[in-house]
Amino acid sequence: MLILYVQFGGGIYSFSRDLVVPFSASRETAQYIQKAGLNNEFIVASRDATMAPLSGYLNRKFYYPELQKMGSFTLFKKGRQDVEQSEILSQINFILKNQDEQKKILLILNQKLNVNRHDLKIVPIKDFERSWTSDELYYLYWVDEA
Repeated sequence: MLILYVQFGGGIYSFSRDLVVPFSASRETAQYIQKAGLNNEFIVASRDATMAPLSGYLNRKFYYPELQKMGSFTLFKKGRQDVEQSEILSQINFILKNQDEQKKILLILNQKLNVNRHDLKIVPIKDFERSWTSDELYYLYWVDEA
């Protein structure tokens, strides 16, 4: 009975905490993207493993720098490598230079951007930091050629 009472108490605590602070910021981020009309933009999202919930909520694929291709979920297999923020910006620069029409890119990261490039104009949009789990925080940026 003691184990049952401990489990019951833990469940009540977790449920009440989830009402105040969500487990993940992904739902709030996806709702913002939809309300702001950003769902149809080209989205570069990194770290791919933490972007899968957003992809699910928005029902679309993102460009993952770890895979260097479009995707909606993550398979941790050969060919997938974690990338640094400088490499993400390099890949964005390559995409911007090789697209048919001039469009800016929506960049979603799970950490604040701490690097910059002189050939890219990076504008912060919004941060989503209300989350139990520290991996599922989201930072949105507009990236365009300078």
